[in-house]
Amino acid sequence: MLAQLGRSDEAHEQFREARTLDPLSAFSAAVGWHVFYCAREYHETIKVCRAALEMEPGIASAYGGLILSFEQRGEYAKAIEQQVLSIQPGDPDIEQRKRDADRLRHALASGGERGYWKECLALLLENHDPRDPNDLNEAARLYMHLGDRARALDWLEKAYKAHDPSLIFWIVTAPEFDSLHSEPRYQRIVRDMHLTLPS
Repeated sequence: MLAQLGRSDEAHEQFREARTLDPLSAFSAAVGWHVFYCAREYHETIKVCRAALEMEPGIASAYGGLILSFEQRGEYAKAIEQQVLSIQPGDPDIEQRKRDADRLRHALASGGERGYWKECLALLLENHDPRDPNDLNEAARLYMHLGDRARALDWLEKAYKAHDPSLIFWIVTAPEFDSLHSEPRYQRIVRDMHLTLPS
């Protein structure tokens, strides 16, 4: 949580202490990647996530860290590969998730980086339940990758009003929102959530 609040130095120290106390804890590694991701240390994020998966294969959070980090590095084919690897036996949506990965591959091949992000957004909007507040901020993130700041802000406001539980983790530290820090609409959300932007 310290990482998401922009308190990077404290978060790094807490992660080091946790790893010292229990170096074999897959859980601490699986959640600890946020420390490095929020600090824009994507290489370290990938190392921590891979270490977690070596200790305990199938940890969804670790795959999430890998996907986000490869996206930030512009390695979209690797991000898609991690989405496929994250599919576990018995997943009720296994066939749908495979089809989604195929769509992303096709979009990347035919439309490059922008094609990838457009397809990510299309998949999210197709699968989103309007009654479910979860991950509304993800739509905002995707609109930022497509250069649509106004719609990104619209979705951040929706996320705040709907009490999207993931918003508090990303509103301040998601790399996609860095360029919004001077926007009054964005600042209002952060202020209303009683958060502080990192200096």
